[in-house]
Amino acid sequence: MGNSIRINKDLINSKSFNAISAGCIRVYLHFLTKRKMAKTGPKGREMWKQTNNGELVFTYAEAKREKGMPESTFMKCIDKLIAVGLMDIAHSGSGGKKGDTSLYAISERWRKYGTPDFVVKKRPKDERSGRGFAHHPEHRCDRSKK
Repeated sequence: MGNSIRINKDLINSKSFNAISAGCIRVYLHFLTKRKMAKTGPKGREMWKQTNNGELVFTYAEAKREKGMPESTFMKCIDKLIAVGLMDIAHSGSGGKKGDTSLYAISERWRKYGTPDFVVKKRPKDERSGRGFAHHPEHRCDRSKK
């Protein structure tokens, strides 16, 4: 497939694709460039199949460096791509810890977006200890002193 990406007309014409912003389209297209594709099936009836789904990496730093996209915009685009069924998070990384980045998957959930059969997904909640505002001792509210 070389340096090209393939997008079906049914995706481009879908409710899901038309519900995302231009910035989110740029993020989605960047994910598509990271796919590794291979032909599978019997000779004469081969089909292209993605071989690295669930292993796609696109970091916040990469979005900033290559797309000039602020972290908040990139995060909103990832959330929107998940919300409309174009992407899924296969593994939530550790938020900057070297060697543990988030892994993404191209999803087919978009095909049922806007129907009762659509499976809603969101970014998994970060439940790791020691993260976030509530975990910093200097920010805790000591109610016993009242």
